[in-house]
Amino acid sequence: IIDNTESPHRPHIEEEEEEEEEEEEEDEEEDEEEEEEEEEEEEEEEEEEEGLNHQRNI
Repeated sequence: IIDNTESPHRPHIEEEEEEEEEEEEEDEEEDEEEEEEEEEEEEEEEEEEEGLNHQRNI
C-alpha cells in the first residue's frame, strides 16, 4: 500500500482533509454549546419548580 496523502501531486486531498477536520471541530463546538444550553434550561426549570414548591409550602 502506498500512502499518497502527503504527495505534492494531490494537494486537494490534504485541503479536503483539513476542511473535514475543521467541520468536525465546528460540529463538536456546536454540540458542546447545545449541551450547555440544555443544561442551563434544565437548571432554570429545576429552580422554577423549587420556587413553585416553596410557594406552595407557605
